[in-house]
Amino acid sequence: AITAAVAGDAVIVCPGTYVENINFGGKRIIVRSTAPEDPAVVAATIIDGGAAGATVTFSGGEGPDTQLSGFTITNGSAANGGGIRGRNTTYDYRTSATISQCVITGNQATGTGTGGGLWRCAGLISKCTIQNNTAPDGAGLHDCTGTISDCTIAGNSASYRGGGLYACSAELRQCVVTQNVAVSGGGGLAQCSGRMLDSLITGNLSASGGGLYNCAGPAINCNVLGNTPSGVSVSTGSMSLQNCIIRENRTDQIMVSGGATASIAYSNVAGGWAGQGNLDADPQFAMSGMML
Repeated sequence: AITAAVAGDAVIVCPGTYVENINFGGKRIIVRSTAPEDPAVVAATIIDGGAAGATVTFSGGEGPDTQLSGFTITNGSAANGGGIRGRNTTYDYRTSATISQCVITGNQATGTGTGGGLWRCAGLISKCTIQNNTAPDGAGLHDCTGTISDCTIAGNSASYRGGGLYACSAELRQCVVTQNVAVSGGGGLAQCSGRMLDSLITGNLSASGGGLYNCAGPAINCNVLGNTPSGVSVSTGSMSLQNCIIRENRTDQIMVSGGATASIAYSNVAGGWAGQGNLDADPQFAMSGMML
């Protein structure tokens, strides 16, 4: 259907398991399930990459009118971008396709590759669950530069850096980054430079920077809670946080070393932190959980 489609077409896919590796080839088309807003339909409409390459590949030339929506994307295995590969290696640019309401799970980047879930996507990634993917770096996402909004990034595992996200400059909005693991640095996020807004980074694990590791930020209105060992770790460059809650991380709330800089303002930091408007107080979370 993708091969036959022309610009402006929609390919609408009935529930089922499709063992294949699809390639948009630069086309301005929509590929979606019958009901992307229905989690049961998303769970039942599966593209299985058969461990034979990236499950979904974009040429890199697609714009935001190209859309992928409402699928479970799984069992992709590639050197870069096991689940969704946002750039064909022939090109030097990345897809700006819109990816929404997908579950991207159980994919891997092999060898020394990066981006188990998604690799080099520059468009809007919205209302997706990115979970249980693996890679040496960036098990969830690597080198994504667009906007990541209203997503859950959970349970991804990196054998080196960035369990959730690595080297992404995308803006992170209203996301939950939780239960990700990286052996070396950045259980949640490592070396990311995009803004983080209204997001929750919690329960992530790494040898350095359980929550955020060498991220430039800034982080605004975010909760960094219950990460191991530290909530925020900065050893190079600088990190800016404003209106954040940084508490309940296992050893250090904020760890700064190597001449790096952390600018913290109007935030609630357990143990206190020098900076304008900072405080150390019980945030009195409700039983329903933290701000998302």
